[in-house]
Order: sequence, then C-alpha cells, then structure tokens
Amino acid sequence: GSLQENHGQAGDTLALGAAPAGGALALGGDGEVIAGVGEELRAWRPDGAQTLLWTARRPIQTIAYIDRLRVLVVLADGKAAIADTRVPNHVTPLAIELPAPLLANGAGLAATLTPAGALELADPSAGEHWQLAPRASDGRSFENLALSPDGRHVLAIAGRDLLAWTPALPDGEAATTRWLDAVTNARVDHGAVA
Repeated sequence: GSLQENHGQAGDTLALGAAPAGGALALGGDGEVIAGVGEELRAWRPDGAQTLLWTARRPIQTIAYIDRLRVLVVLADGKAAIADTRVPNHVTPLAIELPAPLLANGAGLAATLTPAGALELADPSAGEHWQLAPRASDGRSFENLALSPDGRHVLAIAGRDLLAWTPALPDGEAATTRWLDAVTNARVDHGAVA
C-alpha cells in the first residue's frame, strides 16, 4: 500500500508496507499525514521526511488531530493515547477507553458504546467520560451511532427506534463541573490508564 501526493502531475509516494485501517489516517492542515499501519504510528511530512512516531502494543484503529502538533490515537482494544507528531515516542496514555469512537470538535469530544452497551460521551484530552444513556432495559442495544461535527447532537438506533440527544455541552472546566453536577445520570470514571 502507498499514499500518493499529486498536484496535477506525478506525485510523491509514501510506501506504507500495508494499508492503514479505515480510521487510522489523519491529514494535518500543512499536508502532514499521520498513519497507523498495524501497531506503528508513522508521520509523512510535506517535504518528504518520514518518521516512525511510536510502536503501540495493539493495532491502531483511529487517529484524529487534537491540535496542530498532537493526535488522538485509539488502539483496536479501545485504549487511547495522545501522541506528539513532532517528537517520536512522546505519547501520553489516557485514563479512558474509546472503543470504536466517533469524534467531533477536532477529537475534543467522542461518542462511543461501552462493552456493556451504554452510550457514552468522552473528552479524550481531559480523560473524562460520562454516560449519556444506559443499555435499554429490554436488552436492545444501540447501533449506527452518529455524532454531529460540533458534538452537539447524538443519534443512535435501538431496535426500530431512532433516538436523538442534544447534550447541553459546557465550555471550560468550571462549566463542565457545574454541568456534570446538574446531569443526574452523569458519572465521571477515571478508569485504568492505557
């Protein structure tokens, strides 16, 4: 597998050895490409420089830019970390798991289904997550999760029903604390570190 950069003529090629998983590819504003190839997190710079940024314990499933210099990396087992795109092996494991996340706000918000079937929202950078909805009491599980780009709307299908949530998301740490206090089913859980 390879990536080709083409500006209307023969382009540069990045030989990856294997194709990245579906969500394990991120394109930066300056043209930088971050790819997860198996367990390796690789960077390809617009000047052609290539860097191995990190070798994870499990295959990389999802990559998304958090800001210009950092990406959220989610492994196949749901463990998550933040990796620096300039400094190899500068990786911070997160205290939350994000199995198959949907991301919004530049990876500032994630929606995910837990192994128990609950729908959760998470702030990957802060390592915080809270339950938006438990698994239905009749055993129905959520499917086809959707998250708007701004994170203000969440959709899921349960059985034959389309369910919608519009969480009143806070801005900033103090607002988050007040918001969590006001949401009766919210729970902050600082789980095991990835």
